[in-house]
Amino acid sequence: MVPGVITVVALRGRAVSTTAPTAGQVLKWNGVSNIWEPSSSLNYNAGPGITIFGSTISHTSHIGDITGITAITVTGLQGKKSFYKCSKYWRGFKWNGSAWEACY
Repeated sequence: MVPGVITVVALRGRAVSTTAPTAGQVLKWNGVSNIWEPSSSLNYNAGPGITIFGSTISHTSHIGDITGITAITVTGLQGKKSFYKCSKYWRGFKWNGSAWEACY
């Protein structure tokens, strides 16, 4: 150990490899040897609604109580219509009998 230098030996209780990384490598979990280690490989698995093409990750438009792809608009809560009034002071929503309203 070098005085004044912090050495990380684990992340969330999982060992970190003592192998020094080279330029451009990332720290990646190796599930076979159960250790965090340097890697040049960046493989991603797309979940539902996600598309990965090269280094571009995108997703399909949201459905249900929200709409939009990058700019999200809340249109309801649990299938009930929402009257959302934007304010920096709002504290939540209240049900008015037919729609959710911002509560201040």
